[in-house]
Amino acid sequence: MTLVETVGLAALVAVVLAGLVLGIRERRAVSWAEVRSAYGVPRTVRVRYRRGGWHGRPPWRPAVLAVTLGVGSSALALLITNLTEPGAWQSTGTVLLALVTLLGFAGAGGALALYAKRRTVIGQVIHRWIRPGENGGPHQYWLAVDTDGRSTRISGHRVTRDQFRSVMDGAQVRLKVAPMVRYVSHLRPLRLPDPVNDFPGGHAAQFPHGLADLAVTAEQAAAALDCPVEPFAFTVEHTGGRMAGVRAYGYVPLGTPASGDRHPHAVLVYEAPDAVAADRLGHLIKYLVVEPWLVNGRGDGALCVRVDYHSLPTDHLAREVIKQVRRAAVGG
Repeated sequence: MTLVETVGLAALVAVVLAGLVLGIRERRAVSWAEVRSAYGVPRTVRVRYRRGGWHGRPPWRPAVLAVTLGVGSSALALLITNLTEPGAWQSTGTVLLALVTLLGFAGAGGALALYAKRRTVIGQVIHRWIRPGENGGPHQYWLAVDTDGRSTRISGHRVTRDQFRSVMDGAQVRLKVAPMVRYVSHLRPLRLPDPVNDFPGGHAAQFPHGLADLAVTAEQAAAALDCPVEPFAFTVEHTGGRMAGVRAYGYVPLGTPASGDRHPHAVLVYEAPDAVAADRLGHLIKYLVVEPWLVNGRGDGALCVRVDYHSLPTDHLAREVIKQVRRAAVGG
């Protein structure tokens, strides 16, 4: 087999294999979630997250791939023309690579055309999903938006982390989407859920200055939970009754009723007045991260934080919250 035959066959095999791989990924990379929607007609909705192909990816990725294919094929065609003897196989190989070149550039133009056609979608966020990155790669962030209040099956939209963190379940949003590839170019929250917790409520004596009293701010808690939040205060209970001197408060997603210290998605903060109280808290509450802290003007207190992220206690997020608190204190 001549050089031209080998190159032409390799090019054809590569194109076919690439198509097969993309097709298999497109068919298999699907995740489902079943959620309850109160938007429009209350009902159960199945959400499909398609993770294969180019769904939800920025436009430059498929365009760059197609252009690379076209440029590489052009260079290969020129190489064959200059290094092989004239003949039927040279002409055939050159023609095949020329076709691949045209397909590459046409694919780039087609990809850009798909992204250029966009429509505006308005609806309510009914589900948020984070797909952990593979092999240490970045996470993927997805939103399911109920747009008509009737459908029982919808497809999710892949968004950036900043877009993901700007909303929560129940938020009204406006999206600009490229329908064929479901790429979200813009996301604007129209209305967030109203706060439903009265802070400090019946604990006003412990928080005479309101939000200014809190060591952990709403912004720091929102960064840990990846959504807007609201504060609430609660009482620490144990077998001997209330734990005196401990100020307890937390943050939950905006619009989420809070009661006590049991929430699937929350930042819980305990300000212990001394080391004894901090030690008791550490034994009483699992997955609590305890950090020595200046509490009520005394240096032997502790700041204790627990973060539950979608029902999973997460130590590293609690440590990150404490790190942000310390950084803000030093900067202040």
